[in-house]
Amino acid sequence: LLLVDPVSVEDVFVRNRPTLATVDLVVTLRNTTGRSTRHDVRVQVFPAGHPREPVFEQVLPDVEIPPGAHELTVPVNAPRARPWSPTEPNLYVSRVALAGGDALDTRFGFRWFTVEDSGGQTVFRLNGRRIVLRSSISWGFWPGNGIYPTPALAEREIRIARAYGLNMLNFHRGIGLPRLLDLADELGLLYYEEPGGYTAHGGDDFCFAWAREKLLRMIIRDRN
Repeated sequence: LLLVDPVSVEDVFVRNRPTLATVDLVVTLRNTTGRSTRHDVRVQVFPAGHPREPVFEQVLPDVEIPPGAHELTVPVNAPRARPWSPTEPNLYVSRVALAGGDALDTRFGFRWFTVEDSGGQTVFRLNGRRIVLRSSISWGFWPGNGIYPTPALAEREIRIARAYGLNMLNFHRGIGLPRLLDLADELGLLYYEEPGGYTAHGGDDFCFAWAREKLLRMIIRDRN
């Protein structure tokens, strides 16, 4: 449960661009007062754990926020920011705050992933450089309760994968656990996730609608 001000920062989508140290912050503001209000909106980006060392800072003065959801996009160019990679998992935090009111922190990495054709051969690129993905399936069976890892077990899985020389793990036909994704961001591991089946062997309209809804929720939850 979240208790927020009548005018609040509801969500921030950190939309990476195919350029180092450049992102768009797509900010959703929520106004439940029933009338338009105006607020200064302060945007900062700083290395995770170092809020006093911003690499980007901007104040948007007197932003009009109508009733309901209001979206605005803030381009961020931070030349001093360092990209995220499995060998250097640099993480940053975007902080969007309303003057004298609500604020929201969102952790992310400056990174982008593409699939490209190179002379008739398909290759993966991370931050514009070719990457060979070395992965294995994580079956999601956890000692103790079977379905959910303790913080120690989650970290152990990632460190073991790194020790094996892997740079990625696959969730087994399912959406990943946020605890694992957060630790992977910190420790330098990629994950592959998917919403799960229901349509692989046919399926009716309900199955397809269910799969689509799961896919949509997965993308929105984990897009940062």
